[in-house]
Amino acid sequence: MVWSAENLGFVGYALFAGVQQLLVITGLHHIIGAAEAQLLADTKHNFINPLMSVALIGQSGAVIGYLITHWKDTKARELCLPSFASTLFGISEPAIFGVNLRYRYLLVAGCIGGAVAGAYVYFARLTALGFGTTVVPGIAICDPAHNGYLNYIIAHLIGFGVGLAATIILKPFFKEEK
Repeated sequence: MVWSAENLGFVGYALFAGVQQLLVITGLHHIIGAAEAQLLADTKHNFINPLMSVALIGQSGAVIGYLITHWKDTKARELCLPSFASTLFGISEPAIFGVNLRYRYLLVAGCIGGAVAGAYVYFARLTALGFGTTVVPGIAICDPAHNGYLNYIIAHLIGFGVGLAATIILKPFFKEEK
């Protein structure tokens, strides 16, 4: 995945951010920290952290998209609101395992949101100066170069918005089972 991001330009960034949350399902996302540490040692910049962050916020957008389309369902609210809250602090497992895997189109929508935001990360030249924290706390390690703070916020709004919109667009094409 690192190779694709380094060699395929915006397509590699989109691919990485689009599939990164699938690694969370297997637990393999923990090994990415080693690549991030090596990037920081070699270049003093980490392009992976913002990609992981926007991948996560794409899943968050899918959760909120589901919540919006199922607002009258008390159980959906009870499940979605805490799952969304945890994503703001870089923890996607409640969103993925509690909501998005249950209704597979949500996982797909979240991956689409992450991919689109990942392409933006490439064009904005967004990097981090550390690793280990994402989404809201992640702004603390955002590289301020190239309007980094503003681009960090924009990238996350894109990931969230596209994940939410993709959920609403994809919903009619999938049968939901309770």
